[in-house]
Amino acid sequence: PQMSKARQRLTGSRFLALYREILAPGGAIHLKTDSPFLYHYTRSLVAANGLPLAEEIDDLHATRRDDVLQRVKTFYERQWIARGKSVKYLRFSLDAPGDLVEPPIEPPRDDYHSEARYMTPPPAAPRRRVLVAMSGGVDSTVAAMLLKERGYELHGVTYRVHDQVSRACMEKESGCCSVNAIFEARRAAERLGFEHQILDARDFFRDTVIRGFVDAYLRGRTPNPCVACNALVKWGKLLELADEKRCEYIATGHYARVASEAGRHFLRTGIDATKDQTYFLWPLTRDNLARTLFPLGELTKPAVREIARDRGFEQLSRKRESQEICFIPGDDYRAFLDEHVEDFAARYGPGWFVDADGRRLGRHQGFPRYTIGQRKRLGIALGQPAFVTAIDPARNEVVLGPREALLGRECRVTSLNLAKRDAIPDGHEVTAKIRYRNPGAPATLHPDGDALLVRFRDGMDAITPGQSAVFYEGDDVLGGGIIE
Repeated sequence: PQMSKARQRLTGSRFLALYREILAPGGAIHLKTDSPFLYHYTRSLVAANGLPLAEEIDDLHATRRDDVLQRVKTFYERQWIARGKSVKYLRFSLDAPGDLVEPPIEPPRDDYHSEARYMTPPPAAPRRRVLVAMSGGVDSTVAAMLLKERGYELHGVTYRVHDQVSRACMEKESGCCSVNAIFEARRAAERLGFEHQILDARDFFRDTVIRGFVDAYLRGRTPNPCVACNALVKWGKLLELADEKRCEYIATGHYARVASEAGRHFLRTGIDATKDQTYFLWPLTRDNLARTLFPLGELTKPAVREIARDRGFEQLSRKRESQEICFIPGDDYRAFLDEHVEDFAARYGPGWFVDADGRRLGRHQGFPRYTIGQRKRLGIALGQPAFVTAIDPARNEVVLGPREALLGRECRVTSLNLAKRDAIPDGHEVTAKIRYRNPGAPATLHPDGDALLVRFRDGMDAITPGQSAVFYEGDDVLGGGIIE
Protein backbone atom coordinates (compact mmCIF):
# COMPACT_ATOMS: atom_id res chain seq x y z
CA PRO A 1 0.00 0.00 0.00
CA GLN A 2 0.99 3.58 -0.48
CA MET A 3 2.61 4.85 2.69
CA SER A 4 1.68 8.11 4.35
CA LYS A 5 4.29 10.17 6.20
CA ALA A 6 3.14 8.54 9.41
CA ARG A 7 3.50 5.08 7.95
CA GLN A 8 7.01 5.92 6.77
CA ARG A 9 7.97 6.19 10.41
CA LEU A 10 7.55 2.44 10.87
CA THR A 11 10.81 0.85 11.86
CA GLY A 12 12.39 -1.77 9.66
CA SER A 13 11.58 -4.60 12.06
CA ARG A 14 7.94 -3.55 12.48
CA PHE A 15 7.55 -3.12 8.75
CA LEU A 16 8.88 -6.61 8.09
CA ALA A 17 6.54 -8.07 10.68
CA LEU A 18 3.58 -6.28 9.09
CA TYR A 19 4.74 -7.42 5.66
CA ARG A 20 4.78 -11.03 6.76
CA GLU A 21 1.31 -10.67 8.31
CA ILE A 22 -0.09 -9.48 5.00
CA LEU A 23 1.69 -12.23 3.08
CA ALA A 24 0.67 -14.95 5.53
CA PRO A 25 -2.26 -16.20 3.37
CA GLY A 26 0.02 -16.26 0.30
CA GLY A 27 -0.87 -12.93 -1.27
CA ALA A 28 1.35 -10.57 -3.25
CA ILE A 29 2.19 -6.97 -2.38
CA HIS A 30 1.94 -4.16 -4.91
CA LEU A 31 4.02 -1.22 -3.75
CA LYS A 32 3.32 2.44 -4.43
CA THR A 33 4.91 5.43 -2.72
CA ASP A 34 5.66 9.04 -3.55
CA SER A 35 9.14 8.69 -2.03
CA PRO A 36 11.71 7.13 -4.39
CA PHE A 37 14.04 6.59 -1.45
CA LEU A 38 11.35 4.70 0.47
CA TYR A 39 10.42 2.72 -2.62
CA HIS A 40 13.98 1.52 -3.27
CA TYR A 41 14.53 0.93 0.44
CA THR A 42 11.45 -1.26 0.67
CA ARG A 43 12.38 -3.29 -2.39
CA SER A 44 15.90 -3.85 -1.03
CA LEU A 45 14.63 -4.64 2.45
CA VAL A 46 12.16 -7.31 1.40
CA ALA A 47 14.60 -8.80 -1.11
CA ALA A 48 17.34 -9.07 1.54
CA ASN A 49 14.91 -10.97 3.76
CA GLY A 50 13.72 -13.34 1.06
CA LEU A 51 10.19 -11.94 0.79
CA PRO A 52 8.29 -11.65 -2.50
CA LEU A 53 7.34 -8.35 -4.07
CA ALA A 54 5.33 -7.86 -7.25
CA GLU A 55 7.45 -6.31 -10.00
CA GLU A 56 4.82 -3.81 -11.05
CA ILE A 57 3.87 -0.72 -9.07
CA ASP A 58 0.21 -0.59 -8.14
CA ASP A 59 -2.12 0.75 -5.50
CA LEU A 60 -4.82 -0.52 -3.20
CA HIS A 61 -7.34 -0.82 -6.01
CA ALA A 62 -5.58 -4.12 -6.75
CA THR A 63 -6.24 -5.35 -3.22
CA ARG A 64 -9.33 -5.75 -1.10
CA ARG A 65 -9.14 -2.69 1.11
CA ASP A 66 -11.17 -4.14 3.96
CA ASP A 67 -8.98 -7.22 4.05
CA VAL A 68 -5.81 -5.11 4.26
CA LEU A 69 -7.32 -2.93 6.96
CA GLN A 70 -8.28 -5.92 9.05
CA ARG A 71 -4.79 -7.42 8.81
CA VAL A 72 -3.16 -4.14 9.77
CA LYS A 73 -5.53 -3.83 12.72
CA THR A 74 -4.76 -7.38 13.85
CA PHE A 75 -1.06 -6.70 13.60
CA TYR A 76 -1.26 -3.60 15.78
CA GLU A 77 -3.52 -5.27 18.30
CA ARG A 78 -1.00 -8.05 18.76
CA GLN A 79 1.81 -5.50 19.14
CA TRP A 80 -0.06 -3.50 21.75
CA ILE A 81 -1.22 -6.55 23.70
CA ALA A 82 2.36 -7.80 23.78
CA ARG A 83 3.33 -4.48 25.39
CA GLY A 84 0.54 -4.63 27.95
CA LYS A 85 -1.43 -1.87 26.25
CA SER A 86 -5.18 -1.63 25.86
CA VAL A 87 -6.47 -1.87 22.29
CA LYS A 88 -9.69 0.03 22.90
CA TYR A 89 -8.14 3.32 21.76
CA LEU A 90 -6.84 1.95 18.48
CA ARG A 91 -8.57 3.45 15.45
CA PHE A 92 -7.77 2.65 11.83
CA SER A 93 -9.09 4.14 8.66
CA LEU A 94 -8.32 4.42 4.96
CA ASP A 95 -8.83 8.10 4.18
CA ALA A 96 -8.17 7.68 0.50
CA PRO A 97 -7.29 4.81 -1.79
CA GLY A 98 -3.86 3.59 -0.86
CA ASP A 99 -3.36 5.86 2.15
CA LEU A 100 -2.86 4.13 5.47
CA VAL A 101 -3.32 6.36 8.51
CA GLU A 102 -1.53 5.89 11.80
CA PRO A 103 -3.66 5.34 14.93
CA PRO A 104 -4.14 8.50 17.01
CA ILE A 105 -2.08 7.01 19.84
CA GLU A 106 1.13 5.46 18.58
CA PRO A 107 2.66 2.32 20.08
CA PRO A 108 5.76 2.93 22.21
CA ARG A 109 8.76 4.07 20.19
CA ASP A 110 11.04 1.07 19.89
CA ASP A 111 13.24 2.55 17.20
CA TYR A 112 14.39 5.93 15.94
CA HIS A 113 11.81 7.69 13.81
CA SER A 114 13.41 9.34 10.82
CA GLU A 115 12.49 8.98 7.18
CA ALA A 116 16.10 9.55 6.15
CA ARG A 117 17.33 6.42 7.87
CA TYR A 118 15.28 4.24 5.56
CA MET A 119 17.46 5.21 2.65
CA THR A 120 20.01 2.52 3.54
CA PRO A 121 18.61 -1.03 3.67
CA PRO A 122 20.15 -3.12 6.44
CA PRO A 123 22.71 -5.39 4.77
CA ALA A 124 22.84 -9.05 5.61
CA ALA A 125 25.80 -9.21 7.97
CA PRO A 126 26.02 -12.43 9.97
CA ARG A 127 28.57 -11.44 12.59
CA ARG A 128 31.11 -9.98 10.20
CA ARG A 129 33.84 -8.16 12.09
CA VAL A 130 34.22 -4.42 11.57
CA LEU A 131 36.89 -2.11 12.94
CA VAL A 132 35.07 1.17 13.54
CA ALA A 133 36.96 4.44 13.98
CA MET A 134 35.44 6.41 16.85
CA SER A 135 36.18 10.07 17.50
CA GLY A 136 33.87 10.61 20.44
CA GLY A 137 31.54 12.69 18.26
CA VAL A 138 27.95 12.01 17.28
CA ASP A 139 28.76 10.85 13.74
CA SER A 140 31.10 7.98 14.57
CA THR A 141 28.97 6.96 17.56
CA VAL A 142 25.82 6.71 15.47
CA ALA A 143 27.76 4.85 12.77
CA ALA A 144 28.71 2.28 15.41
CA MET A 145 25.09 2.06 16.62
CA LEU A 146 23.78 1.33 13.14
CA LEU A 147 26.40 -1.29 12.41
CA LYS A 148 25.76 -3.09 15.67
CA GLU A 149 22.01 -3.09 15.04
CA ARG A 150 22.64 -4.63 11.61
CA GLY A 151 24.41 -7.56 13.17
CA TYR A 152 28.07 -6.70 12.76
CA GLU A 153 30.64 -7.60 15.40
CA LEU A 154 32.47 -4.38 16.25
CA HIS A 155 35.88 -3.45 17.56
CA GLY A 156 36.32 0.28 18.24
CA VAL A 157 39.48 2.31 17.88
CA THR A 158 40.31 5.96 18.59
CA TYR A 159 43.49 7.65 17.41
CA ARG A 160 45.71 9.74 19.59
CA VAL A 161 47.49 11.91 17.08
CA HIS A 162 48.50 15.07 18.91
CA ASP A 163 49.04 16.45 22.40
CA GLN A 164 48.32 20.11 21.67
CA VAL A 165 44.61 20.40 21.04
CA SER A 166 42.55 23.32 19.77
CA ARG A 167 39.91 24.61 22.12
CA ALA A 168 37.25 23.90 19.49
CA CYS A 169 38.11 20.21 19.65
CA MET A 170 37.59 20.24 23.40
CA GLU A 171 34.21 21.96 23.26
CA LYS A 172 32.80 20.69 19.99
CA GLU A 173 32.77 17.56 17.90
CA SER A 174 36.36 16.55 17.42
CA GLY A 175 37.98 14.44 14.76
CA CYS A 176 40.44 12.41 16.82
CA CYS A 177 42.45 14.75 18.93
CA SER A 178 41.38 15.61 22.46
CA VAL A 179 41.75 13.50 25.57
CA ASN A 180 38.08 14.17 26.31
CA ALA A 181 37.11 12.80 22.91
CA ILE A 182 39.12 9.63 23.50
CA PHE A 183 37.30 8.91 26.75
CA GLU A 184 33.93 9.81 25.23
CA ALA A 185 34.59 7.29 22.47
CA ARG A 186 35.53 4.63 24.99
CA ARG A 187 32.41 5.29 27.07
CA ALA A 188 30.24 5.05 23.95
CA ALA A 189 31.82 1.71 23.01
CA GLU A 190 31.29 0.36 26.52
CA ARG A 191 27.68 1.52 26.49
CA LEU A 192 27.08 -0.11 23.10
CA GLY A 193 28.77 -3.30 24.23
CA PHE A 194 31.92 -3.78 22.17
CA GLU A 195 35.68 -3.62 22.70
CA HIS A 196 37.58 -0.38 22.24
CA GLN A 197 41.25 0.54 22.11
CA ILE A 198 43.37 3.67 21.73
CA LEU A 199 45.91 3.78 18.92
CA ASP A 200 48.88 6.02 19.65
CA ALA A 201 49.73 7.48 16.24
CA ARG A 202 51.42 10.66 17.45
CA ASP A 203 54.85 9.95 15.99
CA PHE A 204 53.48 8.83 12.64
CA PHE A 205 51.09 11.79 12.51
CA ARG A 206 53.91 14.22 13.27
CA ASP A 207 56.22 12.69 10.65
CA THR A 208 53.59 12.61 7.90
CA VAL A 209 50.66 14.99 8.31
CA ILE A 210 52.27 17.76 10.36
CA ARG A 211 55.58 17.66 8.51
CA GLY A 212 53.76 17.79 5.18
CA PHE A 213 51.61 20.65 6.45
CA VAL A 214 54.63 22.72 7.47
CA ASP A 215 56.67 21.92 4.36
CA ALA A 216 53.81 22.98 2.09
CA TYR A 217 53.56 26.44 3.64
CA LEU A 218 57.34 26.85 3.45
CA ARG A 219 57.07 26.21 -0.30
CA GLY A 220 54.35 28.81 -0.78
CA ARG A 221 51.54 26.26 -1.01
CA THR A 222 48.32 25.86 1.00
CA PRO A 223 47.97 22.27 2.27
CA ASN A 224 44.88 20.32 3.27
CA PRO A 225 45.93 18.20 6.26
CA CYS A 226 42.57 16.41 6.48
CA VAL A 227 43.16 14.84 3.06
CA ALA A 228 46.61 13.64 4.10
CA CYS A 229 45.32 12.36 7.44
CA ASN A 230 42.58 10.31 5.81
CA ALA A 231 44.94 8.68 3.32
CA LEU A 232 47.98 8.14 5.54
CA VAL A 233 46.69 7.82 9.09
CA LYS A 234 43.02 6.93 9.19
CA TRP A 235 42.95 4.42 6.35
CA GLY A 236 46.61 3.52 6.43
CA LYS A 237 46.80 2.67 10.12
CA LEU A 238 43.18 1.55 10.31
CA LEU A 239 43.64 -1.17 7.68
CA GLU A 240 46.81 -2.39 9.39
CA LEU A 241 44.92 -2.72 12.66
CA ALA A 242 41.92 -4.31 10.91
CA ASP A 243 44.17 -7.08 9.59
CA GLU A 244 45.67 -7.54 13.04
CA LYS A 245 42.20 -7.82 14.61
CA ARG A 246 40.89 -10.06 11.79
CA CYS A 247 38.29 -7.49 10.77
CA GLU A 248 36.83 -7.81 7.29
CA TYR A 249 35.76 -4.16 7.08
CA ILE A 250 36.59 -0.77 8.49
CA ALA A 251 33.95 1.88 9.14
CA THR A 252 33.91 5.61 9.85
CA GLY A 253 31.33 8.32 10.44
CA HIS A 254 32.03 10.16 7.18
CA TYR A 255 29.14 11.38 5.05
CA ALA A 256 29.99 9.49 1.88
CA ARG A 257 29.03 6.32 0.03
CA VAL A 258 30.88 3.53 -1.75
CA ALA A 259 29.75 2.36 -5.18
CA SER A 260 31.14 -0.23 -7.56
CA GLU A 261 31.10 -0.90 -11.29
CA ALA A 262 32.84 -3.74 -13.10
CA GLY A 263 34.71 -4.65 -9.93
CA ARG A 264 35.99 -1.09 -9.38
CA HIS A 265 35.06 0.51 -6.06
CA PHE A 266 34.79 4.30 -5.96
CA LEU A 267 33.30 7.09 -3.90
CA ARG A 268 29.80 8.47 -4.26
CA THR A 269 28.61 11.62 -2.52
CA GLY A 270 26.50 11.43 0.62
CA ILE A 271 22.86 12.38 0.23
CA ASP A 272 23.29 15.34 2.60
CA ALA A 273 24.93 17.85 0.25
CA THR A 274 25.73 20.17 3.17
CA LYS A 275 27.78 17.44 4.88
CA ASP A 276 29.23 15.45 1.98
CA GLN A 277 32.89 14.69 2.76
CA THR A 278 34.07 13.02 -0.45
CA TYR A 279 36.29 16.04 -1.15
CA PHE A 280 38.54 14.92 1.73
CA LEU A 281 38.44 11.22 0.79
CA TRP A 282 39.56 11.24 -2.84
CA PRO A 283 42.96 9.56 -2.15
CA LEU A 284 41.24 6.34 -1.02
CA THR A 285 42.07 3.54 -3.43
CA ARG A 286 39.74 0.92 -4.83
CA ASP A 287 41.18 -1.61 -2.39
CA ASN A 288 40.60 0.82 0.50
CA LEU A 289 36.98 1.34 -0.51
CA ALA A 290 36.29 -2.36 -1.04
CA ARG A 291 36.80 -2.80 2.71
CA THR A 292 35.10 0.42 3.85
CA LEU A 293 31.61 0.97 5.26
CA PHE A 294 30.02 4.43 5.53
CA PRO A 295 26.84 3.90 7.59
CA LEU A 296 25.93 7.62 7.44
CA GLY A 297 26.17 8.04 3.69
CA GLU A 298 22.40 7.86 3.20
CA LEU A 299 21.55 10.02 6.22
CA THR A 300 21.29 13.72 6.89
CA LYS A 301 22.96 15.36 9.86
CA PRO A 302 19.62 16.12 11.57
CA ALA A 303 18.64 12.47 11.20
CA VAL A 304 21.94 11.40 12.78
CA ARG A 305 21.37 13.72 15.73
CA GLU A 306 17.85 12.34 16.09
CA ILE A 307 19.14 8.77 16.17
CA ALA A 308 21.61 9.68 18.92
CA ARG A 309 18.91 11.47 20.90
CA ASP A 310 16.44 8.60 20.62
CA ARG A 311 19.14 6.15 21.71
CA GLY A 312 19.72 8.08 24.91
CA PHE A 313 22.81 10.08 23.84
CA GLU A 314 21.09 13.41 24.43
CA GLN A 315 24.17 15.46 25.28
CA LEU A 316 26.15 14.02 22.38
CA SER A 317 23.32 14.82 19.96
CA ARG A 318 23.63 18.53 20.85
CA LYS A 319 27.40 18.75 20.52
CA ARG A 320 28.47 21.50 18.14
CA GLU A 321 30.80 20.92 15.23
CA SER A 322 34.24 22.34 14.68
CA GLN A 323 35.73 23.18 11.29
CA GLU A 324 39.16 23.97 12.73
CA ILE A 325 42.28 21.92 12.07
CA CYS A 326 42.55 19.67 15.11
CA PHE A 327 46.24 20.34 15.85
CA ILE A 328 46.15 24.13 15.28
CA PRO A 329 45.19 25.96 18.49
CA GLY A 330 42.88 28.88 17.75
CA ASP A 331 43.00 27.99 14.04
CA ASP A 332 46.11 30.20 13.76
CA TYR A 333 48.49 28.31 11.48
CA ARG A 334 50.91 31.27 11.46
CA ALA A 335 51.51 30.95 15.19
CA PHE A 336 51.89 27.19 14.70
CA LEU A 337 54.62 27.72 12.09
CA ASP A 338 56.36 30.25 14.31
CA GLU A 339 56.44 27.68 17.11
CA HIS A 340 57.35 24.58 15.10
CA VAL A 341 59.82 25.91 12.52
CA GLU A 342 63.28 26.65 13.84
CA ASP A 343 64.20 30.34 13.43
CA PHE A 344 60.98 30.84 11.47
CA ALA A 345 60.91 34.64 11.79
CA ALA A 346 64.55 34.98 10.71
CA ARG A 347 64.48 32.48 7.84
CA TYR A 348 61.09 33.52 6.48
CA GLY A 349 61.04 37.19 7.36
CA PRO A 350 59.71 40.33 5.68
CA GLY A 351 59.59 40.67 1.91
CA TRP A 352 57.77 42.69 -0.72
CA PHE A 353 54.17 42.91 -1.80
CA VAL A 354 54.18 43.46 -5.57
CA ASP A 355 51.59 43.92 -8.27
CA ALA A 356 51.19 41.77 -11.40
CA ASP A 357 53.90 43.81 -13.14
CA GLY A 358 56.39 43.38 -10.30
CA ARG A 359 56.10 46.91 -8.90
CA ARG A 360 56.67 47.03 -5.15
CA LEU A 361 53.64 48.02 -3.11
CA GLY A 362 54.85 47.61 0.47
CA ARG A 363 56.37 45.18 2.97
CA HIS A 364 54.88 41.88 4.13
CA GLN A 365 55.75 39.67 7.11
CA GLY A 366 57.04 36.60 5.22
CA PHE A 367 55.41 34.67 2.38
CA PRO A 368 54.38 31.56 4.45
CA ARG A 369 51.93 33.80 6.32
CA TYR A 370 49.74 34.30 3.22
CA THR A 371 47.48 32.15 1.04
CA ILE A 372 45.93 32.60 -2.40
CA GLY A 373 42.68 34.55 -2.22
CA GLN A 374 43.49 36.16 1.14
CA ARG A 375 42.17 39.70 1.61
CA LYS A 376 42.18 40.24 5.37
CA ARG A 377 45.22 40.66 7.63
CA LEU A 378 47.46 41.83 4.80
CA GLY A 379 48.74 44.81 6.75
CA ILE A 380 48.70 47.12 3.74
CA ALA A 381 46.26 49.78 2.51
CA LEU A 382 46.04 50.42 -1.23
CA GLY A 383 42.84 52.43 -1.35
CA GLN A 384 40.91 49.52 -2.83
CA PRO A 385 40.35 45.85 -1.94
CA ALA A 386 43.44 43.78 -2.67
CA PHE A 387 43.77 39.99 -2.78
CA VAL A 388 46.72 37.64 -2.78
CA THR A 389 46.86 36.33 -6.35
CA ALA A 390 50.24 34.56 -6.34
CA ILE A 391 53.16 33.67 -4.05
CA ASP A 392 56.81 33.52 -5.14
CA PRO A 393 58.81 31.69 -2.41
CA ALA A 394 62.16 32.05 -4.21
CA ARG A 395 61.89 35.85 -4.21
CA ASN A 396 59.89 36.09 -0.98
CA GLU A 397 57.26 38.08 -2.86
CA VAL A 398 53.50 38.12 -2.50
CA VAL A 399 51.52 39.33 -5.53
CA LEU A 400 48.43 41.47 -4.88
CA GLY A 401 45.66 42.33 -7.28
CA PRO A 402 41.93 43.06 -7.65
CA ARG A 403 39.35 40.31 -7.22
CA GLU A 404 39.05 39.69 -10.96
CA ALA A 405 42.75 38.79 -11.01
CA LEU A 406 41.89 35.68 -8.98
CA LEU A 407 39.97 34.17 -11.89
CA GLY A 408 41.90 31.31 -13.44
CA ARG A 409 41.10 29.23 -16.50
CA GLU A 410 43.15 26.09 -15.90
CA CYS A 411 45.44 24.25 -13.52
CA ARG A 412 47.70 21.21 -13.52
CA VAL A 413 46.85 18.41 -11.10
CA THR A 414 49.31 15.72 -9.97
CA SER A 415 49.41 12.87 -7.41
CA LEU A 416 46.30 11.49 -9.08
CA ASN A 417 43.97 8.81 -7.78
CA LEU A 418 41.31 7.92 -10.35
CA ALA A 419 39.34 5.13 -8.71
CA LYS A 420 36.35 5.06 -11.04
CA ARG A 421 38.14 4.88 -14.40
CA ASP A 422 41.28 3.23 -15.66
CA ALA A 423 41.89 5.98 -18.23
CA ILE A 424 40.63 9.51 -18.84
CA PRO A 425 39.82 10.44 -22.45
CA ASP A 426 41.03 13.84 -23.59
CA GLY A 427 38.38 16.50 -23.05
CA HIS A 428 36.36 14.41 -20.60
CA GLU A 429 33.68 16.60 -18.96
CA VAL A 430 33.37 16.71 -15.18
CA THR A 431 32.39 18.98 -12.32
CA ALA A 432 35.61 20.03 -10.56
CA LYS A 433 35.87 21.23 -6.95
CA ILE A 434 39.01 22.97 -5.67
CA ARG A 435 37.84 23.66 -2.10
CA TYR A 436 35.58 21.84 0.35
CA ARG A 437 32.83 24.46 0.32
CA ASN A 438 33.31 25.15 -3.36
CA PRO A 439 30.15 24.11 -5.27
CA GLY A 440 32.20 22.92 -8.21
CA ALA A 441 32.30 24.16 -11.79
CA PRO A 442 32.11 22.57 -15.26
CA ALA A 443 35.55 21.57 -16.51
CA THR A 444 37.29 19.30 -18.99
CA LEU A 445 40.18 16.96 -18.23
CA HIS A 446 43.20 16.60 -20.50
CA PRO A 447 45.85 13.95 -19.78
CA ASP A 448 49.35 15.40 -19.46
CA GLY A 449 51.77 12.58 -18.73
CA ASP A 450 51.24 11.52 -15.11
CA ALA A 451 49.13 14.62 -14.50
CA LEU A 452 45.86 16.13 -15.71
CA LEU A 453 45.34 19.58 -17.13
CA VAL A 454 42.00 20.88 -15.86
CA ARG A 455 40.30 23.58 -17.92
CA PHE A 456 37.36 25.38 -16.38
CA ARG A 457 34.61 26.33 -18.80
CA ASP A 458 33.74 29.58 -17.02
CA GLY A 459 36.92 30.05 -15.02
CA MET A 460 37.49 29.43 -11.31
CA ASP A 461 38.35 31.82 -8.47
CA ALA A 462 41.48 31.42 -6.35
CA ILE A 463 43.01 28.26 -7.76
CA THR A 464 45.45 27.43 -4.97
CA PRO A 465 48.56 25.22 -5.27
CA GLY A 466 48.60 22.54 -2.58
CA GLN A 467 44.83 22.22 -2.39
CA SER A 468 42.93 19.25 -3.78
CA ALA A 469 41.05 19.20 -7.06
CA VAL A 470 38.30 16.58 -7.03
CA PHE A 471 36.36 15.52 -10.13
CA TYR A 472 32.71 14.48 -10.10
CA GLU A 473 30.45 12.74 -12.59
CA GLY A 474 27.06 13.50 -11.10
CA ASP A 475 27.18 11.95 -7.63
CA ASP A 476 30.15 9.73 -8.48
CA VAL A 477 33.70 10.75 -7.63
CA LEU A 478 35.88 10.14 -10.67
CA GLY A 479 39.02 10.93 -8.68
CA GLY A 480 41.25 13.75 -7.56
CA GLY A 481 44.74 15.09 -7.12
CA ILE A 482 46.86 17.99 -5.86
CA ILE A 483 46.93 21.36 -7.64
CA GLU A 484 50.43 22.39 -8.77
